[in-house]
Amino acid sequence: MINQINGREAYTGFDLAVLKILQHSALPMTEYQLMCEVEQAIGEWPFDRSEGALLLFRKHFCIMNALYRIQHNLRQEGVYLQVDPLAIMFSLHQSTSQHQKLENAVSTEVSNLAEYYLNWDNFQTSTKETVESLLHSFWDRFQSGDALAESFSVFGLQPGDSWEDVKLVYRKMANLHHPDKGGDMQTFIEIRRAYETIKKTMHY
Repeated sequence: MINQINGREAYTGFDLAVLKILQHSALPMTEYQLMCEVEQAIGEWPFDRSEGALLLFRKHFCIMNALYRIQHNLRQEGVYLQVDPLAIMFSLHQSTSQHQKLENAVSTEVSNLAEYYLNWDNFQTSTKETVESLLHSFWDRFQSGDALAESFSVFGLQPGDSWEDVKLVYRKMANLHHPDKGGDMQTFIEIRRAYETIKKTMHY
């Protein structure tokens, strides 16, 4: 349900996989391009390939669910992810009028498409528990063995350092590199992704 994302919600492994692809890809990109990148990264989707149209629907649903979850979380950082099957891209709240325009756009989407894709009951034949377990399983399939060390290195830390250390450095770096303050968008997204990767791995 839509009230499941009131406030920031922890990313699934699949969300992080999608965010990493967006970070390292030329944007805007189409949903089809994103789906191809996801398939290249994870190999096979763990769905029954004999189901044809239902298989495509499940792929599409997972992609859109991840995009709207990412959109919701990044919006609280002042970064807007445009979720459009023909043009997925990041943008900023650069002015009061633009901010209001984007807020209105987000509100419209949440009341329509986002509400649909954020409701796992719409995944038809799968239960919410089965699908969430499925998406979390992407974590092991997508991430390499040194992903955690790579994420710590973004903050100049080591895997043995504490969660409090991570939060402290994250706040400083996020403030320094935030696009609203003249920072680079891709650098900020990398910092955010590293933070969420560590948070998920350390179960915070």
